[in-house]
Parts: sequence; C-alpha cells; structure tokens
Amino acid sequence: MWFSVSEQLWVTLYSLIMGVFLGIVYDLFRISRSAMGITRYSSTALKLHSIKLPFLSKDHKKSKGSLSRIYSIILLLFSDLFFACICSVIYSLFLFHAIRGQIRLYFILASAIGFFIYYFTASKFFISVLEVILFAFKCLIRYVFMITSLPFRLLARIIRKLFSLFASRIIIPLVAEIRYRFAKYRTLRATKSLRRDIRFNI
Repeated sequence: MWFSVSEQLWVTLYSLIMGVFLGIVYDLFRISRSAMGITRYSSTALKLHSIKLPFLSKDHKKSKGSLSRIYSIILLLFSDLFFACICSVIYSLFLFHAIRGQIRLYFILASAIGFFIYYFTASKFFISVLEVILFAFKCLIRYVFMITSLPFRLLARIIRKLFSLFASRIIIPLVAEIRYRFAKYRTLRATKSLRRDIRFNI
C-alpha cells in the first residue's frame, strides 16, 4: 500500500516523536541503574547527596556504583537486553498501527534522528529533573520513617534504661551474692573435709 505525501510527512513526524519517546524510556533506565547502584551517579545526584538535611544523617554515595564490578556488568547487560526488548515491542506496535506494518527506511531514520536530538539536547535536563524528584522522594520517605519510628525508638531507649537500672540494682547484686554464697559454701566444705582428714590421720 502506498502512502500519500501528507501521510508520509505525518508518519515521519510520528517517527520523530517515537524516537524522542524511546529516548525518555532510555533515560528512565539510566536513572533506575544509578538508583540501584549499577552505574555511577551523575553530577546532579552527587550534588544532591552532598546536601546536609536537618535531622537526617548525610547520605554518603560513591561516584561509582555500590555493587561489585561483576554484578554491575551482569545487571547492566540484562537491563540493556530488557530495554532492547521494550523498544522492539513499542516500535513493532507503532509500525503495525501507524504505518500498517510497512517498513520504510526513512521512518527508522526519523526515529533515530528523534532519539539523538533528544539525547543531545533535553536528556541532561530531563535526568536532572528526575534526579531532583527521586532525591525529594527519598528524603520524604526518610522523614516519614523517622517520624513514625520516633515513638518506638523512644520506647526502646526507655526499656534499655530500665533494663540497665534493673540489672545494676537487682541482677548484678543478686549474682554477686550468689557467687559469694557459693564460694563460701565451697570454702566451708573444703574446711570440713580437711578437718575430717586430719582427724582420720591422727
């Protein structure tokens, strides 16, 4: 089936948009890799993690992934394969629904051009925005956890102090008294046995 000129222009535009969409999906994969410690963190993420937040300890992050090199390579390979599968499925659906399953080289070139235009222009800004959102979400989760766990931490501290007070006032003196009485009993027993031996020898 042939396409008219207007249809070819619209499909070319759709192919460009599809390339931009695949670039966004690729950036989401890049953010997930850095969040899981597979790849190194971006400069924006390192600046965000160096910020001191009130009531929160500093979140120390390494510039490289926190996972070992072998696991990072394996996970990176599987994530690339997963991304390739997702792109294949998305682009196949696009081919069947937008251009009725007909493959044209300039449509693929338009998608590649859209992908690289996005990658070299808006990708850094999009990643920075995602890093800020992810950092804000992490901080929110940490603050919520800190607030919700505060009563339990106070209760644990009170129990620990009560137990230490109970141990110092009751358990430790009781153990010392038991040890003293046991030592005294052994001494008396040894003394009686020694006296018995002396009488027997006489």
